[in-house]
Amino acid sequence: MEEQMVTISLKEYNELKKDAIMLEALRQGGVDNWEWYSEALVLAQQWENEDAKKILTAAIKLEGT
Repeated sequence: MEEQMVTISLKEYNELKKDAIMLEALRQGGVDNWEWYSEALVLAQQWENEDAKKILTAAIKLEGT
């Protein structure tokens, strides 16, 4: 399967890199042992599903035009 590419602004790229570094620091610090960790993962999954629905809806609208 061919790897797909996306284009984002430099600002967004830098924010993603910063967030990735912060996430790795939290993982290394043992965030997975924190009391609310599993609830946060459920919330993140819900956000991801909502985002996927928005992307799919936008793609369907583009196909129809």
